[in-house]
Amino acid sequence: MTDGVTDTGAEVTAEDVRDDETTRSGDAVPATGPVPEAVLAPTTAAGLPQRAPRGGDGARSVEHTVEDLVGRLAAAEHARDAAERRAEALAAALEDARSRPAETFGMRADKVLRMAEHEAAMRRRTAETEAAQLVDAARDEAARIVGDARAEVDRLRAAGVAARRDSELVADTAASMHAHVSALRSSVREEIARLHGMLGSELGRLDAPARAARGADQGERVRRPVGGPAHALRTGEAPGPGELTADDAAVVVDHADAVDLPAVVLPEQREPEPPADAAPATGAAATAEGSGQRTS
Repeated sequence: MTDGVTDTGAEVTAEDVRDDETTRSGDAVPATGPVPEAVLAPTTAAGLPQRAPRGGDGARSVEHTVEDLVGRLAAAEHARDAAERRAEALAAALEDARSRPAETFGMRADKVLRMAEHEAAMRRRTAETEAAQLVDAARDEAARIVGDARAEVDRLRAAGVAARRDSELVADTAASMHAHVSALRSSVREEIARLHGMLGSELGRLDAPARAARGADQGERVRRPVGGPAHALRTGEAPGPGELTADDAAVVVDHADAVDLPAVVLPEQREPEPPADAAPATGAAATAEGSGQRTS
């Protein structure tokens, strides 16, 4: 038997084990001392020593046997007292063990589970704290990114509005300038056409007498009778009296071709001129007005 717990739940110590072994050895072995000779003497079937003859050695053998029995009785009483004390100690230990709950495997497992739950709770709290920190950091980063994006969108929107306003202003300016240029071109063309007409009319009026005189002179020189030199040339007939000969007609034609006639271009025969600036138009108008004044 070793130190541990008995079937009843009482704790057994090494001292109790030693006392128990001592008691057992005391029960089995007689008290220490010299073994009487009577014990070594032959015994009966009941275990009693055989009777010796009366007197002499037999009487002494009986005395030794009685002394031995008395010693055995004392040893037995001593062993009984020790057993009683040991029983009382065992009873007290049993009562103490019964008063305390025995720590079984279930209790140890429960303790391990509680420790595991505590560790898991600590780890869960740590993980929750770290997750909350990560969520806060991600939320702050998302808010910063959204703010930057909104600022960029506002800036781009403002730039787009400014660009649209500038483009509209440029378009309006270009349209007004185009309209102004178109109106100016139309007015210049009208002024040029008016001046051109006035100049043509004035030139025609000035050249009319001279042109009429030259036309009459040329008509007189070129006009010939039916039987004139041309007819004589075609038919081979001789010219009549007072008619020009072929040589005279050639001289007259050459003289008419040599006459330097002024070239007059009517307004409707003039080609349209390209648009001119206001300054040349103004100069032409001044020239026309000066010519009109001189004519009048």
